Amino acid sequence: MNQPPVLLLVAIPLPPGALDQLGPVVETRKADTPWGSVGPVARRRVGSGDLLVLPYSGSPSRTDPRATIWAARAWEVQRILGWDTGIALSPLLRRGEIVLLDDYIDQTRRQPNVLFEDRAPGWLPPMPGFCPEVRGVLAAALTDARDGAVYLALDSSRRETASEARLFRAWGADVSGQNLVPEAALAKELGLCFGGLLTVTEVAADLPQPPARGEVREATRHIIEAIPRVITALPSVRRCLCGAGQREGN
Repeated sequence: MNQPPVLLLVAIPLPPGALDQLGPVVETRKADTPWGSVGPVARRRVGSGDLLVLPYSGSPSRTDPRATIWAARAWEVQRILGWDTGIALSPLLRRGEIVLLDDYIDQTRRQPNVLFEDRAPGWLPPMPGFCPEVRGVLAAALTDARDGAVYLALDSSRRETASEARLFRAWGADVSGQNLVPEAALAKELGLCFGGLLTVTEVAADLPQPPARGEVREATRHIIEAIPRVITALPSVRRCLCGAGQREGN
């Protein structure tokens, strides 16, 4: 029995051909949704599994998040992996560090955060912000990554001020980014697991700004090398530690 494909949302600029080491493109797909079309996405055969790759950057003008998650279900995806770039709010994080995310604070203002607006708020039971099962697989494949961080979701292209950085840190946020939320919340509505990782490309405005020394490029190479191990290790079962697949109709 074939395992369902994994969808990788790539919200980090990659050099041409960077993903070719994962395997050749064997198919391209598109999907029509109530919120517009999604794709084309490239399907690559990675080890014993299929990986759908969708470039995903440029918030707030990116693909409607509802369309993205709706398309994922249409492609029979059960696991989504979002790879973002972001800003280190914690002074313990450095440029080029790989961070595995376990929770988020949603401060988006221009992105829809529900699919089914006719349902009462809070109809889903409390669940982790990001899937712990996917995070565990990522941690095993990326042993040097910082495991467990709170992601502050923003949808403004303006950088934070020094005072805002201190405020975000007081909230408990470790990093900020633009491309993983509300997707993670929407995935829960459709019973899909959503794991998040982030490459730190800058540090907060109130911290000393280090010079670039190729750290982000090295982190990118490390993640691409780890993706085949992640795809192979992700299980195909529907019932998961984050509760995905346990709601009626999924």
